[in-house]
Amino acid sequence: GGSSKPLAGNVQGPRCDSPWKHFEQMGGESACRYVKRRCRQRGGLFNYLTLPYCSLPSLPYVAVVMLLAWVSMLFIWMSNSANAFLCPAILVIADITKMSEDVAGVTLLALGNGAGDVASVVAATVAAKNGSQMAVGEILGSSLFTSCAIMGLVTISTSMAMAPQGLIRDLCFLLGSVLWLAVVLFDNYISWQEAFGFVLLYAAYLFFVLNNHFAQVARGKGAGPDGLRKVPAKFVMPLTPVPEEGASSMAGGGEKAAPLEQQGLWEYLVPLGDMGSRTSQREKLYKGLEVPSTVVLRLSCPHVHRHPESMGWNRTAMLCQLFFAPSVWTWAVLVHGFPALSPAAAHLAVASALVAGAMLAVSVHLTSSRDHPPTYYHQLSLLSFVTSMAWIYILAVEAVHALQAVGRVLEVSDGFLGITVLSAANSVGDLVANMAIARAGMQAMCVSACIGSPIFIILFGGGVASLLGNFLVASPYPLELNLEIYVAGVFLLFTVVATLVYLVINNMQAGRNLGVMLVLIYGAFICSVVGMEMFGGAAMVQEEMSELRGDLRAIRA
Repeated sequence: GGSSKPLAGNVQGPRCDSPWKHFEQMGGESACRYVKRRCRQRGGLFNYLTLPYCSLPSLPYVAVVMLLAWVSMLFIWMSNSANAFLCPAILVIADITKMSEDVAGVTLLALGNGAGDVASVVAATVAAKNGSQMAVGEILGSSLFTSCAIMGLVTISTSMAMAPQGLIRDLCFLLGSVLWLAVVLFDNYISWQEAFGFVLLYAAYLFFVLNNHFAQVARGKGAGPDGLRKVPAKFVMPLTPVPEEGASSMAGGGEKAAPLEQQGLWEYLVPLGDMGSRTSQREKLYKGLEVPSTVVLRLSCPHVHRHPESMGWNRTAMLCQLFFAPSVWTWAVLVHGFPALSPAAAHLAVASALVAGAMLAVSVHLTSSRDHPPTYYHQLSLLSFVTSMAWIYILAVEAVHALQAVGRVLEVSDGFLGITVLSAANSVGDLVANMAIARAGMQAMCVSACIGSPIFIILFGGGVASLLGNFLVASPYPLELNLEIYVAGVFLLFTVVATLVYLVINNMQAGRNLGVMLVLIYGAFICSVVGMEMFGGAAMVQEEMSELRGDLRAIRA
């Protein structure tokens, strides 16, 4: 049963209803006591509900603004972790394993592209109190944002002809993914067998993609455009060749940038020199917001490049990163209070991580010099990959907890926050990257990424999260869904079918009309869920649906 699971408290124990009821009836002090007693948060830096109900009880909406600003910062830092540390590590791993671009695109690069989504879904599933609604909402909301909003804007910008074989295959797999998700979610439970079905479907998708690639190679055609389009859009820029060794590297203002070792550790950790005179005010603001995360990441996450000679080798920074990296891994493992350790055991785990980090740092110090990295430098990309993923997950846990606190204050459902705020925040970077690549003339790649990304999020993200939910929280894993979730599923299913029919009728020509149709579908979807949240429609048929699901479970039993 669920009681034997290490994180069973996330679906058991006292429920946290709206603290507003206690605030209005007995005042702020009673609401604060209620939050501390009934709304305890498993993991995270602190209980975010204490900010509006204990620290600022007379100014709860000021607290909401502060929480939303904090969530925005967390998503900026997640994006920075993925773009500046995870992506370079993935590219180096692809080089080490000699993967072709399309093979890397559907495996390692897909993981890097969807790291924020997967981390958010897993965090909501195993870290948040009754967070299944937010997790499913994020999966459906992110899939809709990518396949409707992003794909619509890309196809509005220009008309293009699509490769029929790969596109039809991907759309059919996306359709199958949505149908499987609907079947699994209908009875409000996910068993480990159903969770494993997501992983098997993704494995089948990888098999067909890679089989097509190797068939083309065997015919002597190479990967071709079908292989290239598998590389997610945000990874196109890192794939451009870096300057050769000795080539001049120009900073934003046109001044020659000094090698990292010559800059010293402080200049390396605080990247204010990255903002030259040619940087716009908006870019300076964004880079300024990234500085705290950049400092922490450059201090704790091994930074590995494909060409260390041209990008710079800073031994002092690498030693610091290797020293602190095991502590980050330990934090990511213990962030939920699992395994349940006494304070002394937790301190011992951190001390052991610091000792392991010191041993790593000493090993690199003895096998490298100030000017040359060790011979196994590129193998350190594995440590960079693990550490950056750990940071992304830690930040995602904080974002989910903070969003749940916002939902309690504003009295909106977790599903609504997952469908809108969480999914959009994780996908805005993809929107910017895809539009930039579309303007560069690679629209077909963007459209294909807009179809492949939801497949990855639904099958891989949903599969990993639901498997962990079964093993750590409860088996079968219980879901608390509302009408908004089902409406999102219907809109996603309609979007996939409509896109498939449109492309078949129009001979695989993705033009302006398709883009307008997709944007209108997404607009109708947002209006629907906002209307349901405002006018109570989200809970309109909750009781009737629960009774129907109960009858179906009785029949199946």
